[in-house]
Amino acid sequence: MKTTAARPFGPVTRRTLLFLALVVFLLGAWHLAAHAQAPARRPMTFLDMQKMRQMGATAVSPDGRWLLYVVTTPDWKEARRQSDIYLVSLQQGLPSTRQMTFTKEKNETEPRWLRDGSAFVFASNREAPSTAATKNQLYLMRPDGGEARKITDAKDGVSTFALSRDGRWLVYRSGKAGEEQLYRLPVEGIDAATPEQLTKQAAGLGAWQWAPDGRRIYFVGPEKADADEKLRRDKKFTVDVRNPETPLASLWAIDLEPRKTTQLTGDATITVADFTISDDSKWVGFRGISANRYERGITEQNINSDPYLLEAATGTIERLLTNRGVGESALSFSPDGRWVAFSAPPARRPAQRPVWSRAGVAEGHLLLTRCGPGPQPPAVGAVATPHAMGWSLPRALLYGLSSRVDGCYHTAPSHLLAPTGLDSQRMTRASTLPPCGRRPTSPQ
Repeated sequence: MKTTAARPFGPVTRRTLLFLALVVFLLGAWHLAAHAQAPARRPMTFLDMQKMRQMGATAVSPDGRWLLYVVTTPDWKEARRQSDIYLVSLQQGLPSTRQMTFTKEKNETEPRWLRDGSAFVFASNREAPSTAATKNQLYLMRPDGGEARKITDAKDGVSTFALSRDGRWLVYRSGKAGEEQLYRLPVEGIDAATPEQLTKQAAGLGAWQWAPDGRRIYFVGPEKADADEKLRRDKKFTVDVRNPETPLASLWAIDLEPRKTTQLTGDATITVADFTISDDSKWVGFRGISANRYERGITEQNINSDPYLLEAATGTIERLLTNRGVGESALSFSPDGRWVAFSAPPARRPAQRPVWSRAGVAEGHLLLTRCGPGPQPPAVGAVATPHAMGWSLPRALLYGLSSRVDGCYHTAPSHLLAPTGLDSQRMTRASTLPPCGRRPTSPQ
């Protein structure tokens, strides 16, 4: 009797073979499609940058354990951006990241910690009406979660805000354009507090800043309003006038206890722009721009400005430099408040050479000088123009140098300028930017 071996899986039918062939075909097609869709490596483009999420507005908690930051997500097709606030532990790193706000169509920005670290304040347009979608209000939120609580209800929204260094007060700016004023809220019991108006400037105010000691607030603003300009705008005649004659801006101070507002500058030849306050609150450095209507309010207005130094206690103002046609950096004070430094690019013409009003350590166009009276350090040899500077010690200025050669910028070794010494000292060797198209050299 003839027998046949049993097949372990039964007879292979035509339907089974067709099914297996289809599976092989689909797997092959998927493999080819996956490889075909893999993007080839290419240089980054402008559009790639526009589509990237961006991080900004960071704030470290008072105890140094936590970091708040804002993540902005762009929507290129809708031509808009949306931002939320995140929290991360500085000890645990990335795995500890938590998203604190969730508003898909609104923005949360500018997180600031309370002094005790129990909560943070941020600005948001989450409740703004559709007719004024950019108007922000301030909210308070705990880092361990929970719903944010609204703490302002300003009619025209909040444009900027800051907490005093002692943590007692929150001050914000609000109002219509050209009419903005400062208001403050006590941090203790802030949920139920009523805002107190600090300023009543006829023409509103612009840049403002707390003094580090919390006793004063400085701000920039014109002495009087431009009635004709306001009337023109109110009548909807909004054609921009070229080089208009506008009121000059002055530097002002609000003493909080007792309350007093003082105009600190009144020079008819300049209008005040940005300013810097020393850490000990004893000095204020500001930029004075030419009052000439054709030399201010333009892109190049900074080349028509010079640095000034104001002593807070006496109100005495000193012009540190006369340097027509060349712009200087903002003044930078040493941490102990005894020294001030600034830099400027080299003059293009002999007529633009700077005229120093006092002695100091001058390296090319980097000037380091004492804030108050006292002996100045001896001058040192001239070098290239500094491109970046910062204070590494209470009285030592660390800066880098750069020069342009063959169309490329080269970075020279870092230098330490110590006013107590007889000469500047070169510090560790920095990376040097080589000729265009070559890889940078390693630090030595």
